[in-house]
Parts: sequence; structure tokens; C-alpha cells
Amino acid sequence: MSKLKATLKLPFRIFLFSTVMVFFFIYVRWFQISPLEDISFDAYTSGALLFGYILLLLYGTLLFMNFKARFFISKIIYAIGTILFFLANWWHISVYMPDVIDTAKYDGEKYYLTFNYQFLDYQWTHYQFTKWSRPFSYETYSIGPLHRGQLKFIYDKKQREVSILGTFPDNELVFTDGKDSHFYESGSIQMENLRYYLSESCNKTAAQTYCDTYIFALYQCNIDNTMCHPVPIRFTTGIYEFLGVLESNEATQEINLYQWYSDEIKTPIFTYGEYSRCYVEGCEILLP
Repeated sequence: MSKLKATLKLPFRIFLFSTVMVFFFIYVRWFQISPLEDISFDAYTSGALLFGYILLLLYGTLLFMNFKARFFISKIIYAIGTILFFLANWWHISVYMPDVIDTAKYDGEKYYLTFNYQFLDYQWTHYQFTKWSRPFSYETYSIGPLHRGQLKFIYDKKQREVSILGTFPDNELVFTDGKDSHFYESGSIQMENLRYYLSESCNKTAAQTYCDTYIFALYQCNIDNTMCHPVPIRFTTGIYEFLGVLESNEATQEINLYQWYSDEIKTPIFTYGEYSRCYVEGCEILLP
């Protein structure tokens, strides 16, 4: 019996340590598809991966201590802890590891678009964009709990920009990565063969976590969501919950931006067209 036990001891230890390596490579893959963001800004997303690292470290430590333990009671305690943390790692990965929605590779850069449930707040969903330029150089952005149908990458060959396209409600852009990376507000409008989007950007210093002001720019794109560029008018505000709505006027060939309060109450912000106009402080017409 003792010979059989000695014979099985080494393969069993190898098997247990192989589980540590399996978990390790799963967490490496997790980091690849959805790496760490600024933990002070978004603990719900980066926290899940960091917590996974802690679970793996504790599992490996307890496994090692179990092998080194000399007393029977110590072995039992470490064995129970090892089993619990094995299950904890398996559960954590199965619940919180992001799903890959789409991947793409353009101009030597690898892109991932992922979906997961927020850490410690399972009722909310989260989408994340990641771009790897080199093995240890990446950019990643949280694109929030979107409800824009199925998301996918599209590529503008002329401008060499990668964008995220949502299929709901009508194949609208969500985000563009390029020289001027930016997010788009939901609710584009179409006039003739052009599509118009409102884009919001954050104005802050590098050391700041939150925005001083918010800049809303109007983007004009081809009907196929390519060749997007900002038109020479924008609006800057300090209002965090500013809700902008675009409307088109086919008769005058103009685009209007309103601050929406209700269907009956909305404040005009600017009009873009042949004769662009501003109506409020913070709006400015730029030189073409």
C-alpha cells in the first residue's frame, strides 16, 4: 500500500500544479483580451482581474504549503483551503471572464472587443475596447453598458481608422480609434447621403480623474460610416448630464443641436449649415 501511495504521489502533485498553470494561462488570456484599466476610475472592471490574481496566488500558496506540511492536521487544513480556492478560481473565471465579441487586425495592431458582467454588481453589463500595438503596449477603453445591438469592428482604409459599429437601431458608430479617437452619442441622423453624429469628449489634465468640462462636436460621415470628420462647430459645457439631441431640417439643409429636457422642452444650442449659428454660451464656430 505504501509503495502504491509513493508511486501515485508524484503524478498527483504534478496534476495539482498543472491546475495552477492552467489558471495562470487563463488569467494571461484574460489580460490579453481585457487588460487593466485605471483602477481608481473603474474598479468594477479591473477589480475582477485583480481579484483573480489574488485567488490564484492564494491557491498556489496553499497548494505549496500542503505539500510542505508535516503534521496530519496541517495537511487537512491546507487541503480544505486548496479545494476551496480551486473552486473559487473556477467560479470566478466562469462568471467574470469577458467574452470576446469581435477581434480584428489592421496595420499590425490587434483589436479586441469584449463583454462581461461588472465585478460585484452582476446586474450591469460592461463592454471594453482594447488595442495592442506591441507585446507590452496597449490602449484600453471602457465603452460602458451599451444597448446598441450586436457590435463589430469596421475599418476605414482611406483614413486608416478602426471603429466599433452597433447594429441597433440603424448601424450606428459607437467609437472610432485613430488620430482623433472619440466616442459617439446614440442617435445619429441622416440627411441626403451623409450621416451626422454627436461626439462627446472629456476636457481634463493628465493628473485629473474627472472632467472639468465636456466638449460636444458634430461629425459628418459618409452613409457607410466612413470618412468621418468634425465640422467647424462645437459646444463646451460643465454639465455632466447634458443630453444633446440632433435634428435635421431638409428644407434649409441644416443640422440643429438641442439640449433635451422633454418632448415639449428643449433648448437650441447651435445650427450647422451654410450659415452656422450659435445660441448659447459655450458654443463656438471654428475657422474651416
